[in-house]
Amino acid sequence: MSLRDSIKQIIKAIPSQCYFDSHFVIEELLKHHSDQYINHVSQFAGNSEPTKTAHAGVGQKIMNSIDGDNGGDGLAERVKNPDGKGANSWSTTIHGTGGRCALWRRI
Repeated sequence: MSLRDSIKQIIKAIPSQCYFDSHFVIEELLKHHSDQYINHVSQFAGNSEPTKTAHAGVGQKIMNSIDGDNGGDGLAERVKNPDGKGANSWSTTIHGTGGRCALWRRI
């Protein structure tokens, strides 16, 4: 199974009209799709900020895989602020600290 397929499986399990963020998807990848997660993050081992870069890549895969506004199959959409820009959530990172990440709504 590819990382993209793993992400889709995670999103499909979220009830319709519920909000979720990229940190949730990353946590679910770690718990239930660790091989796909490790294959993805290992590409960034030589990077100066491997975790940040790898997790930004997961966010991009979410957008490209499921966001109907970005050519995905329409499983979810990025929540927009009143100014039309993408909204963020504040949630726990892989390091146990708070951090911003993309906020999504399951369609």
